[in-house]
Formats: sequence, C-alpha cells, structure tokens
Amino acid sequence: MHRKKSQGIYNIMSVIKRRRDFFVCSAVGFLWLLSCSVGQQLIKIEDPNARCLDGSPYIFYISPGDTSEFSIGIQGGGWCLTEELCKERTLTALGSSKGYNISGTWGPTKDNLNGSPVEWTCQGLQNNCTRVYLPYCDGSCFTSQNSSGDLLKMGLHFRGRSNFERTIDILENRFEFAKAKKVVLYGGSAGGLSTFLHVDYVADRLNAAASRNAPSLEYTSNAVVVGRPVAGFFISEENFNPSIPSYAEQVKYGVQMFNSTLSLNTKCLSTYPGEEWKCWMVHYMAPFVRQRMFIVQSRFDEFQ
Repeated sequence: MHRKKSQGIYNIMSVIKRRRDFFVCSAVGFLWLLSCSVGQQLIKIEDPNARCLDGSPYIFYISPGDTSEFSIGIQGGGWCLTEELCKERTLTALGSSKGYNISGTWGPTKDNLNGSPVEWTCQGLQNNCTRVYLPYCDGSCFTSQNSSGDLLKMGLHFRGRSNFERTIDILENRFEFAKAKKVVLYGGSAGGLSTFLHVDYVADRLNAAASRNAPSLEYTSNAVVVGRPVAGFFISEENFNPSIPSYAEQVKYGVQMFNSTLSLNTKCLSTYPGEEWKCWMVHYMAPFVRQRMFIVQSRFDEFQ
C-alpha cells in the first residue's frame, strides 16, 4: 500500500503503465432495465437480491466510452449500524432509489441532490473512458447480505453485497467491462471505505475474465485496477461523550447485523479470528489490500 499526497492522483496512470494486474468476468442470469438518453444511462437492476434498504431496486449510472478504461465512482454518505438508524435511512436517498433519475447523475441540481459528485471524471484515465457511478443506498458500504425474517418484518433489506456484484455483472454482460485494461475505483468518506473494501474484488473479477477468455486477444491479464479512496479512514477511539458507544463498538454490532463477513478481506479475517468486525475498519484491513492505492486523507476530521 502506498500513501501519496493528492498530487499523486493525477499520476495514477503513469504507475499503471508499469504494473501488471488483473482482469474481470462472470455470468449471472437476471434482468435489467435500461432507460436513458444516448451516452448517459440509468440502469435499474431487476434482480430481487439487489435492493436498497427500503426494498426498492438498486440503480446505477453509466456514461459509456472507451471500453478499455473504466472509472467507477462510489457515493459516500456514512452508514447505519443499528436497525433503528437503517429504518430512518429508508426515508432518504441513502436508503431508497425511489427518487433517482437521470437528470441528477451528471452533477446534482437544486431539484435533485442524488447526483454524482462534482469531481466525477475519468480520474486520470483518457477523457473518453467509460464512467460509472454507484449510488449508495444500503448503509453498509456494499457489504450487507442478511435476509432474516425479523429484518424483513421491519421493512429492511440488507443487500449491499448483491448490489455491487450485480452491477459488475451488468458491466461485463452489457458494457464489455471484461475488456478493460485500466480501472480506477474511487469514492469519498463511506465511498472511500467502500473503495478499500471492494477494490480487490474488482481486480479478481478482471483476473477471472482473463483466464476464461485467454485465447482472445481482446482480453488481457495485463489489466490494472487501482483505488483512490478519499477520507476512508475512521479512527477507533472512545467518544468525547462517554454515553455514546465508540465507533469500534458500533461497527462490531453493525457487521454482525449486516452479516458482512463474507464481503470482507479473507486474509484480514484469518488474522483477526473472532474479531471479524476489524476487517470493516480501514486501519486494520488496509495492509491486506493487494491493489495499489492512492490515498487522500485529511489530518483532521469533524466526524470524530
């Protein structure tokens, strides 16, 4: 793992050119709905396992371009580490896709705050890269996978892991993601944490595609995946107010509630048996991330 100041972000691809890495592929049967104008597309995933907290279908956005280069942005927005907080979240755009629409995707407007961040670009790739934006409506940084009856009675759908996996499936099946040679995965805050959590998964999917399509020159094992997390570290310290559980205590409960373990780094999990929650926290998990990371982190954070 490499820590670099922000100016290092703009030299990502100079490092990529010197590195061999991974490629992608998979095939899963499901339906999707595509609605949009040419070049700017809203994708509604109709798989019943891909859902926001309130049970509405997961939606992501894409602006197709050069299929050899993909920029994948993950929205931030904190998390909900108790059932009560997740229930409150279902009433917002961070827990429901009901208000998502194509107009806000390419920059929020006063009428739609669900759009992508202003800095949504090709992240150091060529300007005609394929740009993907993943809204965040599961509250678990795309790690949850729990369909218990008690949760469903509360109207809660913990499907963050499926949301991420089904998105990659559609990118492969519809948008030739398996041909990508350069991929930048990035996000800020909770999106930064998601970048740490899922960058290896993206690389592994590319690697699997290269193996499966080895005879074709369109696919290459030289594909590179890098991460650019912004403000993804959250410290494990006691709160100033002792009546509020520490961040670590909240994460312990949340990881169990979400059933996040299957989404966490396996080497990290083997290092912390019985303390799987640690692998949801970057300062424990980051040393086990295999891809190159261009980390941006403020010295001060008003969250803590």
